[in-house]
Amino acid sequence: MNYFCSDQHLFHKNIIKYCNRPFDSVDHMNEEILRKWNEKITDDDTVYIVGDFALGRKEKAAEWLSQANGKKILIIGNHDRNPKIMKEIGFDEVHYQLEITTSNNERWLLSHFPLPLDLIKSYSRLVHGHHHSGPRSTGKRVNVCVDLWDYMPVSEAQIQALPLQEEKTSLETWAKFDIDGGMITIDANIPYGELDGFIQEMKIKLYSEGKK
Repeated sequence: MNYFCSDQHLFHKNIIKYCNRPFDSVDHMNEEILRKWNEKITDDDTVYIVGDFALGRKEKAAEWLSQANGKKILIIGNHDRNPKIMKEIGFDEVHYQLEITTSNNERWLLSHFPLPLDLIKSYSRLVHGHHHSGPRSTGKRVNVCVDLWDYMPVSEAQIQALPLQEEKTSLETWAKFDIDGGMITIDANIPYGELDGFIQEMKIKLYSEGKK
C-alpha cells in the first residue's frame, strides 16, 4: 500500500516551538514519529516523504531511516540536502517531483510545495507539504504535513476519501520569464500563498533544461 507524509523535521529542536508540537524534546519527537510510523507501515508498504525529512548530521538521519519500515521515497523539500546525500542516507529513490498512478488509475503529482492550479490541472491530486498549518485539503491539493495528521503517514485511501471541490484558476496570467544573469523576472498574478510553489516549479524546469 502507498502512504504519504512530509515535514517531519527530525532532529530540529526549534520546530517543536515553531509548530507547537506536543513533545518534550527532540529525542521524544524522533521516537514518537518513528513509533507511529512503524505501527502503521509494514515492509510491504511504500512511503513517499514529500520533503523536509530531517536536519543535522546525515548519520543520525540514516540511523532513524534504517529503523523505519517500508520502501522510502523522498521528494526533495527546501530543508533537504542534495539528492546524492539523501540517497546516501538510505532513501530508495529521491526526486524533485514525481508523478504516480494510484490503485484506481488516478494521476497524482507529488511536490513539496503547493503548486498553483494551472500547473496541476492535468492531475487528479497534488500531494504536497511545506505548510504546517491550515486545512488538510484544498480542492485537489492535499497537505500531508505530519502536523496535520497526528505525526504519521497518510494512506492512499485516506486521501481518496477527501472531498474534491472545484477551485477557480489561481494563476491568472502567464506573461514571460526573463533569464538574465541568473535572475528570473516573473510577470504573473500569483497569490502570495502559492508563490513558493511557483518559483520551485520554475527552478525545476530550468534545472531539467540544463539552465542555471
